[in-house]
Amino acid sequence: MLSKTLVKSKRYKKIMKPQYSYCYQSVRSSYANSSTFINSMWKQTLEEGTHYWNATKLFWVQHQNAKRLRRKQITVSLKRKELLLIEQDRQDVNALIPFVLYCCLPFTMYGLPLMVYLFPKFLPVPYQKQETKDNILKNLTEKRKKLSISLEHLFNTKNQSDIFENSK
Repeated sequence: MLSKTLVKSKRYKKIMKPQYSYCYQSVRSSYANSSTFINSMWKQTLEEGTHYWNATKLFWVQHQNAKRLRRKQITVSLKRKELLLIEQDRQDVNALIPFVLYCCLPFTMYGLPLMVYLFPKFLPVPYQKQETKDNILKNLTEKRKKLSISLEHLFNTKNQSDIFENSK
């Protein structure tokens, strides 16, 4: 819908002559729809840009912490969490290199949403959205449950066959 100030303006009244108002009705509605579409796309682009900017800052801070821990590792043995942080940083740097190359090549940035959809682990951890992390974790837990059930079934059948062999 057009704003009230636009409808009341002289320019709008000059453009919209009364005898042709029925012709402009569909044009006005399509213009309003395209405007809302552009606004929503712009908001989404800003949100994505903000997300990536914050993720870049987080990545930098995590990298600095990992670098500090690597220096500390020379003299002192580190705790498990610190070692995991160093390992995660190594994985993130290894994932960031193709991500940056992909973004730097001309016109490949437009294919980034498709790449992220097809390969969710393509992005470093700070760049992944929470939904993606949750989906990856959910799939991993489902696979682990299936594996545990199959292993449990395997061990139960093996134990039963051992019992029968020992009783003979």
